[in-house]
Amino acid sequence: MKVSGKEALCEILQAEGVRYVFGNPGSTEIPLLDALVNYPNIKYVLALHEGDAVAMADGYARSSGVPGVVSIHAAPGTSNALANLYNAHIDLVPLVVMAGQQDSRMLVRQPFLSADLVRLTSQFTKWSWQVSRIEELGIAVRRAFKEATSPPTGPVFLALSRNVLDEVADFDPVPPVKYRIPDRIRGDANAILKAAEMLVDAEKPVVFAGEGVGRASAQKELVQLAELIGARVYGEPGAFPTNHRQYLAPIDRQHAGLGGAGDVILAVGLRLFHDFSYSGGSIFPPETRVIHVHDNSWEIAKNHPVDVGIFADVKTGLKELVTEVRELLSASRLEAIENRLAEVKRERENLQASLENEVRAAWDALPIRVPRLIREMQEVLPDDAIIVDQAIRGSGYLKRLYQFTTPGTYYIDGGGTLGWGIGAAVGVQFAQPNRKVVALVGDGGMNFGPKALWSAARHDVPVTVIVMNNVGYAAVKSMLSLYKGEAAKQGDFTRAEIAGVDYVKLAESYGVRGWRVEKPDEIRPALEAALESGKTALIEIVVDPKDAGFGVPRLP
Repeated sequence: MKVSGKEALCEILQAEGVRYVFGNPGSTEIPLLDALVNYPNIKYVLALHEGDAVAMADGYARSSGVPGVVSIHAAPGTSNALANLYNAHIDLVPLVVMAGQQDSRMLVRQPFLSADLVRLTSQFTKWSWQVSRIEELGIAVRRAFKEATSPPTGPVFLALSRNVLDEVADFDPVPPVKYRIPDRIRGDANAILKAAEMLVDAEKPVVFAGEGVGRASAQKELVQLAELIGARVYGEPGAFPTNHRQYLAPIDRQHAGLGGAGDVILAVGLRLFHDFSYSGGSIFPPETRVIHVHDNSWEIAKNHPVDVGIFADVKTGLKELVTEVRELLSASRLEAIENRLAEVKRERENLQASLENEVRAAWDALPIRVPRLIREMQEVLPDDAIIVDQAIRGSGYLKRLYQFTTPGTYYIDGGGTLGWGIGAAVGVQFAQPNRKVVALVGDGGMNFGPKALWSAARHDVPVTVIVMNNVGYAAVKSMLSLYKGEAAKQGDFTRAEIAGVDYVKLAESYGVRGWRVEKPDEIRPALEAALESGKTALIEIVVDPKDAGFGVPRLP
């Protein structure tokens, strides 16, 4: 049958089960906006900035398990979207990003708003393509969904020329199942067996669990394996329950102290490592043996040599490892594992006692200390609440003090893109309308992405945003202090200070109710009121400006 390009596009979106298109429109997207009027089951979520649209789609994709779809505008809009597109690229988030392009018949003239959008986006996508002819449209859009969802998942980009959306051509509707490939890739059997033997023979096995475990819904399998071998576990919340008796701590970007953690390391769904500061060569001693399981072959042995690399779907790979390990366990090995579990239990108890002391020491402090805030959140929020973390220097406290016991309750950006957090939380709330969603952000991040509050309020999305206001970029101040240059000598950190912003009034200008909290005893009432309101809400918490984060020296 003959249909217009805009109708063909909407038919594919509908066949893919797309419920939301997150976007900020312009003149080149007019045909798509017009066509969506006849597709009421596809809701257009208006953002006030393209970066917010991508962040919303990102959060939606992470929490729903289906691709987030974005519509942005030409060269300026695509440029605005790049920061959060980078973030999705780093975290392997499946997105289909479409930008309206000028009429393909005049691109050679370099018209207003045009640019080489494919070249602009290609380093942050699995695939980018300029659709210049109506005959390409169906293949390109179907391929975009296939690539976004095929392991390793990630964002794709299509530049859609305006004339293509209005042109008419034959369209053959094809169900998505006909352009999908299996995503449960099995690992090499010999590699699985070798890894199982190493884990069973290890004297001090350690598990490093990354975001890929949560992405594959493989927490259950990882817990089974860790319990079988009696391993110490370090990792991101969401990859492993943080209240488990074998969980010790998150892995920070400095991966401090982890080099000597064990004789056999099992890294699962993890980048080894996503470094922040230069550290020289490998952090592992030469005698340490490393097993790496990932669904992205690029990450295996990318920076650190491995003894066994298992390229597989994380859930499938862990299931097969569990089966092989069970076959190899003997009575003598089981006794050694029990002794090891007792050691891990004592180590965890000591760590938890130290953390509890930190909470008690901070309880009544003024200005408010972050440990008090985290504990109040733990006691007020339901167990299945979802926290989107862009707290930067508060993140270390959150990861250590908050107990994330349920899969899919914690999301963080691996790309470090300020402004992602609020938009991502809005997207998560779209995906999980019956759960409480909280964005924990610093004042720096808040100032990058407040416009997402307007979208949340407009669409009646009951997300709660907690802004930790320490009147500056604490990370920058801390680095200046540790650099021990002129700024540290003179105590001059003014170039990293943020002052004079009233976050409650800012929220109210977007139609969102806000609370300002200056005293510790005010935290709980504000949290309860915001959550019970059932509306978009913001809580500004005035926190200690000298606190540079967990384990980091206080600012002078």
